[in-house]
Amino acid sequence: MSVPMQKDQATCLHTGDYVDSYRKLSFKALASLSWITQHCQDVPWTLHTDDDVFIDVFLMLEYLHEEKPECFFCNVMWSQVMRTGKWAVAREEFPSDEYPAFCSGHVWVLPTPLLPRLLEASKSAPFLWVDDVYVTGVLAQYAGIKHLGIGSESRHIRPSDVGLVMAWHSLEDDRKKWWSILTRIYKKTLL
Repeated sequence: MSVPMQKDQATCLHTGDYVDSYRKLSFKALASLSWITQHCQDVPWTLHTDDDVFIDVFLMLEYLHEEKPECFFCNVMWSQVMRTGKWAVAREEFPSDEYPAFCSGHVWVLPTPLLPRLLEASKSAPFLWVDDVYVTGVLAQYAGIKHLGIGSESRHIRPSDVGLVMAWHSLEDDRKKWWSILTRIYKKTLL
């Protein structure tokens, strides 16, 4: 049986009123989704990304305009629950041995109108401190929101990746250099 959420935890999830720590990332994620829901209702898409990610925004926009997915748009993951190490989750916290499908946390996009469904699901879904799995896996499952994969990713950008790879995680290359290359390649295709 998973650990039920305490009443004060439920309040913290939506207000952002908590002491920040690594195990509070799920609180931080839902507080941000709550803020977006309250203040950005006219924004069609919500993008979540880590600070060490470089995104081909031109490819992302092209795909979003073409496909208009009503789901999480991300690198879909399937994983065993880790019982040891940095991301160890006790059986009491998550009894299953496998997580539901979830988005790799470095980048995901979701239509903003779907955010209230995640927030509503947080009222009944069992809480999990692993934010990627909780928000894009557990809550998505409770809210009936599916996933659409964005394909492969690389650690180092190659010119041949442009137009094929949407996000690079833990990018070690110079971002300004690659932004310049990316915009130059797209300008050529538009001319």
